[in-house]
Amino acid sequence: MRQPVASILILADAALSEASIPSPVRASLGHVREQAEWLGDLLQDVLEPDGASTADDKAPDLTRIASDAVQAAQATYRGDLHLQWSRNSMSVLGSAIELRRAIANVVSNATRAAGPDGTVVVELDSAGDHVLLTVDDDGPGFGLIRRGIGLGLRAATRGLKSYGGRIEYGRSRMGGTRVVLVLRALGPP
Repeated sequence: MRQPVASILILADAALSEASIPSPVRASLGHVREQAEWLGDLLQDVLEPDGASTADDKAPDLTRIASDAVQAAQATYRGDLHLQWSRNSMSVLGSAIELRRAIANVVSNATRAAGPDGTVVVELDSAGDHVLLTVDDDGPGFGLIRRGIGLGLRAATRGLKSYGGRIEYGRSRMGGTRVVLVLRALGPP
């Protein structure tokens, strides 16, 4: 599994070294490289869970992680997808890899539900000793879209619980589904 990821990184780097490639292609290759790096980190965490953790993983910046996940989704989503936040930096307890996996899963579900012409809003906010990452969509509502294999939210929930977080579900003010990742904040709210 690691070899194909390494090959993607090498091929992307080789293509990016070409001065003649157009800017839009260069940007797309940059996204491919970022996704391959994330996949490599995810594989490392899955294959060697005890060895993948660092001190930085205990206080990840949720703003950066959410921004990366939203930007990656924007590369393939035709609808309106954007991120809003109230502060520059929000550190939370948890693993950056697990947080990114949870956010990517929830955003993917929301964009699938909203459809190619829909709207998805990801919002970060502080609430006491927690940080809330809220994903709202204007799709048909929870349980009313074609289902995938159904393992993503379960895995995300299990990962967040290990750090004192949780996932809440409800009706979005936009008409679709609202999913809230409730995460333990580090430092003053």
